[in-house]
Amino acid sequence: MDLRAKNRLNPPPPWFRQPWVWVLISIPGSAVVGGIAMLSLSIWSYDGLVVDDYYRKGLAINRTLARDHAAAEYGLSSHVQ
Repeated sequence: MDLRAKNRLNPPPPWFRQPWVWVLISIPGSAVVGGIAMLSLSIWSYDGLVVDDYYRKGLAINRTLARDHAAAEYGLSSHVQ
């Protein structure tokens, strides 16, 4: 019996019944699903604004720390309820 006669008697299953086809489709499919998830996350979540004048903000933090140190030198403290 040759190969053609064997294939006529027992045809191979269709492509969608092959497990390796689904393994190969799942790799780019998972990348698409992950990309859609990341896109929706970036659209719907708040990420905050980047401050344009970060140098001035940094100087303001140093002034606040200087006030805290001065208050500690004078023995000042506070309690919030």
